Amino acid sequence: MFPPFISYLTHRQSKQYIIFYRVSNECPCGRLLIDVPSLACEIGFSYISSCGLHNEIRSIDMGWNVKNSACGRGFTLGVFALGMSVGGTSTQAHADDCVLAPLIGAAEGRSGVQPTDIVVHGNFAYVSIFSSVIDIFDISTPTAPVKVGDILFQPSYSIPFDLEIHDDKLFVAISGPGDFGDGNRTLSIFDISDPASPALISNTGNLTALSIRVVDDLVYTLEGWPAENELSIIDASNPASPVVVSTTPLPSIAWFLDAVGSTVYLFFGDTGLHIYDVSDPTSPTLAGIYTHPVVINHVQVVGTTAYIADEGDGLAIVDVSDPSSPILIGSYQTGENLRRIHTDGQTLYGLCELEEMCILDVRDPSSVVELGRHFANSYIGSAEVVGTTAYFARQGGIDIIDVTNACDTVCIADFTGDGKLNFFDVSVFLSLYSAGDSAVDLNGDGVLNIFDISLFIGMFGAGCP
Repeated sequence: MFPPFISYLTHRQSKQYIIFYRVSNECPCGRLLIDVPSLACEIGFSYISSCGLHNEIRSIDMGWNVKNSACGRGFTLGVFALGMSVGGTSTQAHADDCVLAPLIGAAEGRSGVQPTDIVVHGNFAYVSIFSSVIDIFDISTPTAPVKVGDILFQPSYSIPFDLEIHDDKLFVAISGPGDFGDGNRTLSIFDISDPASPALISNTGNLTALSIRVVDDLVYTLEGWPAENELSIIDASNPASPVVVSTTPLPSIAWFLDAVGSTVYLFFGDTGLHIYDVSDPTSPTLAGIYTHPVVINHVQVVGTTAYIADEGDGLAIVDVSDPSSPILIGSYQTGENLRRIHTDGQTLYGLCELEEMCILDVRDPSSVVELGRHFANSYIGSAEVVGTTAYFARQGGIDIIDVTNACDTVCIADFTGDGKLNFFDVSVFLSLYSAGDSAVDLNGDGVLNIFDISLFIGMFGAGCP
């Protein structure tokens, strides 16, 4: 495992990296911040998990041993992932994968309050938070985002819970604590043609709402929690005067929904994914049910594939091309409670636990691959990905993350450049090594030695991406 890790360090050509590891006894897990190319170096050591948060200074040697550990004695690292530290935030990846998600920008909003959702529209991001506010950020310069405005909701227990943007209109699902909800509206619609200064167009309904999706002129909402539970379809072709087209009672509390074309997907926590045909919006009909063995946290549908985040195993991928008979076609165990997900059907970004994003390659549902992770310094409520940039709604503000995947184009051990690893690459490497060519200085220390050979062997064995 050692050579592929160092090959990554060489490939990225950055100065600081974090190695995440697990050990036994008093310090079950932690992370090391090291400087490269100096491998025998001083490191900053942060305990995590049950060890709490404490900063220490330790030294490591080439055998990856920590000396004078805070647990009272040295212990050997079991390195299983590494990443880059940027601005107090880090990423993680496996030895034979690329590391994604360096932090490129951040901005502060309301402090100390958990976010509920984030949507991005052009050069602006809208973040809903529990304190009856939507913060507005100018993200035109990703490295220097700035808060430029907000939307304040009254009364104070009005919670903007879920957001959607459609045709320069911001649709907001309003929720509230206890049995009361807002008492004034379920749905608020804002004109955001001036992105920094939204103008209220209308309020509709009087029940609390948990989730919202907009398809063409129809708005689908989950309403009534906790007293009443129903799927409401609203015609918003005239946003100044929305009209409720139908309300469909639901068997229990549905937490989130997604809508694709004339099909609505919603889940009931521990009772599975329910699929509704809404081709006649005045009379939705239940088309099928996928029974999931674990409590569902979130669902997103791309085409005819449903991606399900759950509290137990992580990710389930279901073929819903025949709504009457959904079929499980893939799964992946993230090892944590997968809370919310965002995917384009190629790459999936999931919120794992409270402060972590998992990045998965889901192109082949039968063989999902984890590409990397991003660790934030505070609770992440939601995320949206636009192109190669991810936007995090975290407690206290937003983070902007670069999720470009360089693994598809880089294979360091491919010295012939033909996209294959074979005898010819070995021959070229040995020839360059014998000639003292710096192209084979794989650890970047300015010296050609056994460590460069070891790195090449490790990279060659790992294969091309």
